[in-house]
Amino acid sequence: MNPLATLVYALGASALVAACGARTPLDLGASASGVSTAPEPVPRYGVVGARATTSGAADAFGDFLPAGSTDLACDYFGANGQCFSAPCLDDVANSPDVGQISVWDSTTNTVASLELGFGSYAQAFPWGTPMQPGDVIDFEDFDQAAPLQFDTQATVPAFVDLTSPVLAAGAAIDTTRDLTLTWTPTSGGDTTFRLAATLPLPHAPTIICFFDGASGTGTVPQSALASVKAMSLDGNATATFQALARQQTTEDGWIINTVALVGGKTSDQTATVVLE
Repeated sequence: MNPLATLVYALGASALVAACGARTPLDLGASASGVSTAPEPVPRYGVVGARATTSGAADAFGDFLPAGSTDLACDYFGANGQCFSAPCLDDVANSPDVGQISVWDSTTNTVASLELGFGSYAQAFPWGTPMQPGDVIDFEDFDQAAPLQFDTQATVPAFVDLTSPVLAAGAAIDTTRDLTLTWTPTSGGDTTFRLAATLPLPHAPTIICFFDGASGTGTVPQSALASVKAMSLDGNATATFQALARQQTTEDGWIINTVALVGGKTSDQTATVVLE
């Protein structure tokens, strides 16, 4: 997913499955009664979300993974304290059509809609009132002709201020050692750090890390940083640090993550950095 819209190498897919826990085939053998048991349906995964910026602009996005996909970290499935190598496609034709999704900021009473276009759901909002921390964002899909219907919401979290490192254009990230992140502790949510090589596209090597917002600190392993540098064509990457509110709901055999993201109070905390 495009940063305005927040999101493939074999290394990424395998590392992600290993980190999240592989979904092994179900046992099709006989039950205790001797009767062959049928497997339970394997769930499918998706995300709907909204991103606020310091300027008040906002965008919404959605991604629904093809059956059998393991690109889960791209859709903000991931345990706190862990980093994932993620083959994120970011707006490449990938998402199946689940119908039109209505997005409503119930705090400012602003409505927009998400429709599948070129394989992705993305919409920059012409918000009449800027989206702010505390706004409640509702996502609804009641298209009876589509394979999925849901009604879920997320609350935009409080701004989070990254104190180290400073994410600025041209800043260097040392990929020969662990990267320690520190931020002003937040309550009631998580934080996420994403590092995506600028090239090659569209399958940019990406790592995504998740942390408890209240901890105020987290570590990105050296091996994760080096993996992005090794596959980057120009030695550059886009680094982003955000506060993350997320919740899960299960509808029609799908597990849906509903997320809301925001950066710092005075900066969106995203920049193109140099991998050293």
